[in-house]
Amino acid sequence: MTDDEAWNLERQFWTGDAAFYEQALHPACVMVFPPPAGVLPRAAIIEGIRTAPRWIGVDISGQTIARPSAELIVLAYRASATRGEEQEYLTYCSSAYLAAGPRWLLFLHQQTPVQRGQRVLVRSSSKADDISAGASRGMKWPTPGTTRRATSSTKTARSSAEASGLGRTTPSSAP
Repeated sequence: MTDDEAWNLERQFWTGDAAFYEQALHPACVMVFPPPAGVLPRAAIIEGIRTAPRWIGVDISGQTIARPSAELIVLAYRASATRGEEQEYLTYCSSAYLAAGPRWLLFLHQQTPVQRGQRVLVRSSSKADDISAGASRGMKWPTPGTTRRATSSTKTARSSAEASGLGRTTPSSAP
């Protein structure tokens, strides 16, 4: 799977329906959300997707991709998601995909929310910035569209013109 295919698949999890989740989740998949949802196994994830409101928009930035082996891809990024009239949801996310023949299945997804106004230290390959999270819809995340890629043989940084994507849908008990 190419980097672009990995990010496109990740975006589909933000808006995909239960049928998509049934096809794209690994049988042993778990997701980790802030309380009250906590750690959810595959069946609970799919059931939550059936009843959860859909995300209507998500900005993804600070994309990092790691390939520790030929069968594993790990994505990490920051997301700003909205749905309906709810307040913007700011979070750091990580997802791990495992190769299953010609397909890639989501094995793990984790979210760490950032509170509006919370000070966040963001490290990049060139500097560290102390920023205030969620200052506006455009958030003050450093350089949206920057992708860092690490592989088992190289640990290099590269830029990608990654545009904002659509958002992940979380079980109804998650923010």
